Amino acid sequence: LSKETLQSIFSQVLERGMHAHDYIWRSQASLLAKISVSLFNRLIGSLKPTPTKSHYRLNVRHIAEVIQGLLRLPPPVSAKTPDKKALMYKLWIHECRRGFSDRLICEEDEEVFERAMFDQLEAVQGIDYDKEDYDLSNSQLLFSNFTDPVISLDYNIITDRDKFVKILEEEMEKYNALFPRAKFVGIQMFEYMIEHLCRFTRILSQKKGH
Repeated sequence: LSKETLQSIFSQVLERGMHAHDYIWRSQASLLAKISVSLFNRLIGSLKPTPTKSHYRLNVRHIAEVIQGLLRLPPPVSAKTPDKKALMYKLWIHECRRGFSDRLICEEDEEVFERAMFDQLEAVQGIDYDKEDYDLSNSQLLFSNFTDPVISLDYNIITDRDKFVKILEEEMEKYNALFPRAKFVGIQMFEYMIEHLCRFTRILSQKKGH
């Protein structure tokens, strides 16, 4: 399939999937499809599979995974967000990392990916992104469907890391109370563990994610 055909297909998927969102959110569908396909084409040229990196074989399914991730955030969450466009592009960054970067096995390749991704954003928005200034680093920018499990399990950005850690600890206490013979003991919620929890719960919560 040509680049134009892929952009058209995924643009239509986003437009239909975002029909319940407001205009600001829906208006970005075509652009998000364009930069997702452009990023994919750049990565297949710069991150080629080798005998030690055979899993680097990217295909259209990986673009679809990013697009699917963009549709996970429900309209009520975006509706109450002051800067809707900023949230959308943070979500795009997050889903691109999950769809493409999580399979990379060395820092050099991760840097290639990060530069390619931010180049796409800079090209369409005219902004020189600094991921530290914009709080867009891989460890800081995380989405999860249990940011506030008491209220809902909506997919949302984690804005308060301390509150999120407290939620995780409370959920672990509930589990230990229900299953005392298989309880978790002495587990510390350090940064790397939180990142991985968000990664695999994202996969498990997807359709056929198990």
